[in-house]
Amino acid sequence: MCGFSSLFKRTSDKKPGFHPDVPPPGSPPRAYSPPPATDNKQGHPPGSHQPTAVPSGFGYYPPPSGPPPQFHSTDPYPSKTDSPQPYDLPPTDTTSLPPPAFGQTYFTSSPTSNASTRDADTAADFCDHHPLSPPLPPHLLPPTPTLHLSPIPPSRFHGRLDPSNNTIKTTKHCNDSILLSAAPIFAPSRPVAVSAFSVIIKRLGKAANGDTAVVAVGAVSKPYPEWRLPGWHRHSFGVHSDDGRRYSADSWGGTEFTQPFVEGEEVGFVVRWGGEGVQGERVATVVEFWRGGRKEGGWRVDEVWDTEVERWEPGMDGTRDVFAAVGVFGEVEVVVREGVRGFDR
Repeated sequence: MCGFSSLFKRTSDKKPGFHPDVPPPGSPPRAYSPPPATDNKQGHPPGSHQPTAVPSGFGYYPPPSGPPPQFHSTDPYPSKTDSPQPYDLPPTDTTSLPPPAFGQTYFTSSPTSNASTRDADTAADFCDHHPLSPPLPPHLLPPTPTLHLSPIPPSRFHGRLDPSNNTIKTTKHCNDSILLSAAPIFAPSRPVAVSAFSVIIKRLGKAANGDTAVVAVGAVSKPYPEWRLPGWHRHSFGVHSDDGRRYSADSWGGTEFTQPFVEGEEVGFVVRWGGEGVQGERVATVVEFWRGGRKEGGWRVDEVWDTEVERWEPGMDGTRDVFAAVGVFGEVEVVVREGVRGFDR
């Protein structure tokens, strides 16, 4: 028994005066007869091939005689069966071609360790939804520019942070994390010509997954995803200890730059900030990498990039606050200090 049969009860037989055995009043309907014939033809509905009535003011033009014209393709791209033109062939002699820009090679991954695609995607979404912060006003900056680490570590940080002596010590379970200076090393509201800071590497151990631990030294503008290393996203740069490559807003494989770091070394940066020149021209920021008390290399932040490498920002152009940054992964111990050994302002 179906419980919803009552929904289909008939109600038409309840109308007053209705009886199923009595025919309805009036004469029965007439049978269908076609319309009168026209032009000696039987009266049938007009066929679809016959022209319909044309509104007043519009003329009717019969179709042209003869077969339709042949189709001629206007596709600018020839089919694969067409013979290639001479300019489609690759050159056989490449000696006349210009060398790659700066003689550098860009990579899609690191030869040592790589972060997960999920971390990269969520960081890219973070940057898309969090624009760069405006510069701090002068009254919110410290009276004397000093380098101290922020006392608040990232949520994925596993270890100990001591801002009193700028010491960072992590365990092997520490995931990618970034620690920033409490105050910017450069602020447009109180600009400086040069900033210098360095990191002494006391320990480079292993991560929980067996990979070599990583120390990444660089600088960023806020806000920056706290689960990413410096150099991977907008307005940031960094040199990483595991592969020796430098990263400038590059979440791929970086650029060949130097040798991997080892325990006991001191590495750091001297940044010569750009901005508006004395005659109104734009002066580019120059980053110098120092190692063991000697300058080892450098680059301009406005350098031309390979078209296959994504860039979210043009670089640190002196329009945003910039913070010193130390990225860590796995078991490490470092000391951050102001200045660079061997560099004299």
